[in-house]
Amino acid sequence: MINDYFKMAYARLEKRPLFYLLLIGLLLRLVSVVWSKGYGWHDDHFLIIEAAQSWVDGYDYNNWLPQNSGVPSGHSFFYVGIHFLLLKGMSWIGIAEPQTRMLLIRLMHALLSLLVIYYGYRILEKSSNKEVALQGGLLLAALWFMPFLSVRNLVEVVCIVPLMAGTWMLMRAPKQRLLDYLFGGLLFGIAFSVRFQTALFFVGACGVLLWMRQWRPLVVFALAYALCVLVVQGGIDLFVWGRPFAEFGEYVRYNLENAGSYGGMPWYNYIFLILGMLLPPVSFFLIFGYARSFAKHLLLTLPALVFLLFHFYFQNRQERFILPAIPFLIMAGLMGWQSFRAESLFWQKHALLYKRCIAVFWILNLILLVPISLHYTKKDKVEAMTYLRKKGDARAYIMEDSNRDFRMLMPDFYWGRWAHFQDIVNDTKLDEFIPYLKQIPYPDRPNYILFLQDENIEARVAKMKSYYPSLTYETTIHPSFIDDLLHRINRHNRNQTIYIYKID
Repeated sequence: MINDYFKMAYARLEKRPLFYLLLIGLLLRLVSVVWSKGYGWHDDHFLIIEAAQSWVDGYDYNNWLPQNSGVPSGHSFFYVGIHFLLLKGMSWIGIAEPQTRMLLIRLMHALLSLLVIYYGYRILEKSSNKEVALQGGLLLAALWFMPFLSVRNLVEVVCIVPLMAGTWMLMRAPKQRLLDYLFGGLLFGIAFSVRFQTALFFVGACGVLLWMRQWRPLVVFALAYALCVLVVQGGIDLFVWGRPFAEFGEYVRYNLENAGSYGGMPWYNYIFLILGMLLPPVSFFLIFGYARSFAKHLLLTLPALVFLLFHFYFQNRQERFILPAIPFLIMAGLMGWQSFRAESLFWQKHALLYKRCIAVFWILNLILLVPISLHYTKKDKVEAMTYLRKKGDARAYIMEDSNRDFRMLMPDFYWGRWAHFQDIVNDTKLDEFIPYLKQIPYPDRPNYILFLQDENIEARVAKMKSYYPSLTYETTIHPSFIDDLLHRINRHNRNQTIYIYKID
């Protein structure tokens, strides 16, 4: 009976594939818009939201602006600048509550991400057939991590939209229709201003046009790209710093000098990461299909390969860095695999085995899709700051994290105040530090203490009470289930219970 239900649903999907794919993608993303609060990584909050809101409030959280820093920081101001305008607009119309602001921002990203499904379907439909386009669109709409990532402020995900749109322009363009190559170059240029590394996709696309000897399209595409980069990235830096490409130059310099400063994983871990993200056994089919279709679909395969090879080589390797290539691996891999399967005598004879492989894939996908789409990331930190905001009397706070030897950043965006905290780590000398705190002028003197982690919590609270006898318990903020699980599996995942006390 369940099998009959899925057959009926798939038949309806085939009648109006693009409409239903977009609908599925929208509904899944709306779930994440509402329930998947918080932020996934340091960068998608502190380098975007925290910076932009601080500018709105007349503060410079990261000291990125010229008046607070003599040199550029190496961050593009394009994407964070868009959020500055969004948050400024929300202030003008009276939307002040941080959680409401983030709900609207997640909704905007969810709607924007539907373009990935749209262009993915169009590319596959033109390059293969409607059946393959339907399958690829379904993966882009409902793959387990897609809704969750689509609502995050992550430049590695946001840049996929102009890359997909630009690739579609190049693929649909007749040889003499230069306007499409013009728009393609502009879209690739926008992607560069969101994420600098997407320049590697541009290099790969130029290599394809060069190989195909499309000289005039190549010139138009390259000039449009250069113009967009000059006007957008160069123009913003000229306005802020008085010279074009100041941030990009600093970005290149910093990464060349600090390539080995971050604890990157071995290059081959990227391969395991891709296989895991795309879920076996289908992930093996897609990687095989990508290799098999490489020469036939160069506009999809070569730019993604150039991008991946660079990240395989570069020492600073982090999981999210390769996300822009994932949709291209899916599209090229699916076309190559389905072409192979149609010709393979083995798979023709073992149709039942193939159906079981697909069933295993979708079962695994569903098992992951539901909790990840609902996942409230960094709940402990976000809710702690939200609590202080709701209390209304918090002047400043102390972070007591004496189990660690480094300072943890808290998302002050959800509190609404800036630079009003002190931190205690394991080498802090309390006999010197507490008298210093008590001498801080009253408006900025801490009146809340946040104890991070539950290790030795009773002893730590007792020690602070010896300095602040009036210390009283307020509340406990627990991490979300998945964050807590990740923390228990690997203590380097900094998700912890937070105990909030008030200095009366």
